[in-house]
Amino acid sequence: MEHWALKDLRVDLTREEHENYWIYPQGNTHDPLVRKILERCDGKPKYCPLSEFLIETKIGKGKPEYIFRIKKRPIILLVECKTENANHQSEKLDKPAFYNVDGLLYYAKYFKDDFTVLGLAITGRERNNCQISFFTWLQEEKNFNPKNIQKHERLRSIEEYFPVESKPSLDIKMVRKSAKELHEIIYQGLGFTEKEKPLFISACLIALKNEDFRNEFSTKTTPRSLVSACKGAIESEIEKVQEKEVGKKYEDLKSSLKRIIGNNEKLSSTSNNKKNSFVNILRTIKNDIWSFIDKGDIIGEFYHEFLKYSTGDGKNLGIVLTPPHIADLFCELSLKELGQEKFAKEDKFLDVCCGTGSFLVSALNKGADRNNIYGIEINQDVSNLALTNMILWGDGKSHIFRKDCFDKESKNLIKEANCNIAFLNPPYSQKKQKEGEGKSEIEFIELSCDLLKKGGLVIAIIPLSVAIGTKYKTERERIMKKHTLKAVMTMPSDLFSGNNSGSHTCVMIWKTGESHNKETYSTWLSNWKDDGFVILKGKRFDKDNKWKDIKKQWIKDFCQKKDKYNSVFRGLDYKDCWLADAWVETDYRQLTEKHFEKTIRDYLAFRISVIEEEKNPINKNE
Repeated sequence: MEHWALKDLRVDLTREEHENYWIYPQGNTHDPLVRKILERCDGKPKYCPLSEFLIETKIGKGKPEYIFRIKKRPIILLVECKTENANHQSEKLDKPAFYNVDGLLYYAKYFKDDFTVLGLAITGRERNNCQISFFTWLQEEKNFNPKNIQKHERLRSIEEYFPVESKPSLDIKMVRKSAKELHEIIYQGLGFTEKEKPLFISACLIALKNEDFRNEFSTKTTPRSLVSACKGAIESEIEKVQEKEVGKKYEDLKSSLKRIIGNNEKLSSTSNNKKNSFVNILRTIKNDIWSFIDKGDIIGEFYHEFLKYSTGDGKNLGIVLTPPHIADLFCELSLKELGQEKFAKEDKFLDVCCGTGSFLVSALNKGADRNNIYGIEINQDVSNLALTNMILWGDGKSHIFRKDCFDKESKNLIKEANCNIAFLNPPYSQKKQKEGEGKSEIEFIELSCDLLKKGGLVIAIIPLSVAIGTKYKTERERIMKKHTLKAVMTMPSDLFSGNNSGSHTCVMIWKTGESHNKETYSTWLSNWKDDGFVILKGKRFDKDNKWKDIKKQWIKDFCQKKDKYNSVFRGLDYKDCWLADAWVETDYRQLTEKHFEKTIRDYLAFRISVIEEEKNPINKNE
């Protein structure tokens, strides 16, 4: 490279490692993944169309003039220089040995399976008589568009070509697409059961948290060696957590994840060039998911979308999924109730039926201290998913207990924590085989209220049957003697459609430690029956991006708490119906035939959900 170019790029060649990148001159590197790719490239051929790969002729190892590997992100910057301006770029980009841009693109098509490739071509002997071209070839783009080649008037500093501080935004569509692809590969191609699939994903994510494994897994020559390396990475990452927090739960997690990886024979025997190979699965997760890991809630989004493609939507693992936008809504409501923009360091959170940890991760994403997260989950496999979430989000230093939340030991553990906020989506319709068995949803709310300190906040989503008042009168009377019902919002009738639950639900907000008196306190009741989501192929989607504005309006209504056409204040006791529909006066002047049809549909959906609850009780909610 000409000395003037090095000076303009501000490149320090005296060391390989820099703060934000590594630099490898002339392909000289100990990086196993980069070395493997360069060996595949061979030397640059005289002729090779951009859409084709060189048939093995052993010209030699590829040697781009400089390779810059960006840290923490799958991005490579390749730099090539030539002295003669006539050799800058050919018309068809198909002469790698003779033309600068052509050569860069030749290398780029080998790197792009593992990286987004940036290419910088500098041609000319002098600064005032040179040609500079720059391009980006995104990892997910199969074919290169020549229009992406930009002409630059001058060289910039090397850091300006890769803005290291920029973070990718969460692309829900890509997450859903990846989830669908992974479901088909894992279930059909590898034979994992419904119960094993989410645990397999947990194992992959934990392994990818290990930086050495994340950078080198593509270099493993056999699937069996890759499985071995994956198990080693899982053990290494979980042992890091165990150094800070001793507990049998992490031993169980480690054993479960290593077993799920090691016991699948297809995983160890499927050739690396097959679509359902282990290396391709890891590459998909790394490329489509890992770059969003610091967004906080991506794991929850991924689990939700992934499990939606499972038969029964998580039923075989005992999960009924809390929609992610509802978990986020709970955080927004609690912040408004507390009068805060984000959660304070002293706020402590509890979920006595935490499932995979959606509510807890949402709290973390709103500023909660990870040392102040408490969750209880009775199912071992599901609690392992929650532990995975905590490890991936931070360092795993959380308080996830695999216990029965009504167990005396569990109560004592949580009581000592002095939590002030609880989120809850309890098990729906537990059948009692005999007296004393099973718990009603209102009892889970009561437990959450009892475990918080005085003045705490409990937000729960539960079936409408709890609020109607025709049953659970003893439990309703008991909870109102200890705690105050602040608000009840009726949710969309299809909120859990396609989610292994036909339950028509409402959200309740309770203040702990103060008895409810209907003579002196009025509860705010409202109808939040439209969140903008539509059902497509049995799944709910925010197709027209209405949720953001609808949530904003819901939060505004919650803060103002006015009597409106869809909301009312009412003094209530345990015998009353706690739903807005029982008390809101209808403005008949605004009614249309569509309103009538929707009401009939909502009522039918509710009646069907009640029947389904009685016929098919669900034993676990997330």
